[in-house]
Amino acid sequence: MPIYKRPPLIDAVIEGRFSQELKPAELEDIVKKLKKDYSFERLNMQLETKTEVSDRGDVRQTTRGSNGRMLENDNQQLVVIVMPQSVAAGARAPYPGWDILFASFVNAWKITKDISGFKTVTRIGSRFTNRIDIPIRDDVREINIADYLKVGIQSPGNHFIKNYDVSLVIKLDDDFSANIRTATTEPAIPLTSALLLDMDIYSTDNIPVRDDDLFEKIKLIQEKKNALFESFVTDQSREIFNMEVV
Repeated sequence: MPIYKRPPLIDAVIEGRFSQELKPAELEDIVKKLKKDYSFERLNMQLETKTEVSDRGDVRQTTRGSNGRMLENDNQQLVVIVMPQSVAAGARAPYPGWDILFASFVNAWKITKDISGFKTVTRIGSRFTNRIDIPIRDDVREINIADYLKVGIQSPGNHFIKNYDVSLVIKLDDDFSANIRTATTEPAIPLTSALLLDMDIYSTDNIPVRDDDLFEKIKLIQEKKNALFESFVTDQSREIFNMEVV
């Protein structure tokens, strides 16, 4: 993957999920050990809604909440999230690179395993959120989305698409799939329009039992992410990524 002067990545996460829940005491011990490297701690709540439809067509929805912890380092760039059934490491912009993010995940994963014992892993994945900041003139705010992202969306006639939100699932090789979302989003920089490219690359099949093999499979996500990203962006987007930083 090319090295860009202005990479659009604003958030990256590596996550491992397991079938057995951590006991409350185990979660507390994991957080306590992780706090040696992370200065800030906050509660992290996750809501899961389940919908069931009976044979008679009756719809029943139940919502289950689970509490975990989010830990952040001194500059709040690196994050670890420990939930009852998952462990994740995250990095915010400016992105420090895959090696640092991966090392943070491996450390959190090993601490979790040391304290809680063997866990059956049900999902591994990594999510990469990109925001493409497109320079515009103050009097002309419309952009042609297809100039920047290959999303297969077009408007009839000569109409500009003001807002859009598209989600799709792509089957990759080696047991991996990808949840892709592209959308317009609120710009964070004056005199720009912004497009979102969110890629969640994951596997739920043939997940190794040994940690070393598990980590090797997770490493495959990096090259898949790079190839997928390059397939979605256009040369006009690449020009933006290579604009001089002022």
